[in-house]
Amino acid sequence: FYFSYMNYEYPRLVRNAAGAHVLNSLYGIRLHAQRRRVGLDALPFASLNSITLLGAEIVGRSYGGGMLKHEPKEADLLPMPSIEVLGEAEPRLKRLHEKISVLLREPEIAPAIDLVDRVLLQGIMKVTPRQISLLRKARGILFQRRIVRGKGQNGAN
Repeated sequence: FYFSYMNYEYPRLVRNAAGAHVLNSLYGIRLHAQRRRVGLDALPFASLNSITLLGAEIVGRSYGGGMLKHEPKEADLLPMPSIEVLGEAEPRLKRLHEKISVLLREPEIAPAIDLVDRVLLQGIMKVTPRQISLLRKARGILFQRRIVRGKGQNGAN
């Protein structure tokens, strides 16, 4: 996998199917052999859930212009779905692979996150819609705070 450690909106976990070398602006992530089969297909989409995205705002660092950065130790702290949850989510996410991929090409990623939340958080982890709404609101507050602080760091208003 590649993990983009400097992002504006949200961190991205991308499968490295080509086996390309890791560049300076990305972290390389390898899964343990016993987790690889499930993780390769499910984890990139499963990481687009409201718990992980809120966690990214909490553990990441804010830099100029509102950039969100995750050092390796911070990336390790991101709340990710367990292997058991991934195993249960994998067939459901696989069926939605094309739909989620299309949604991620759009400027607004909220519909993709909503779809992942419905499968993963509501369907498997039994998180209520109200709880998901609160997670999204908390992430939105921290995101806006980071953006506003980023504008101040650049001298822009």
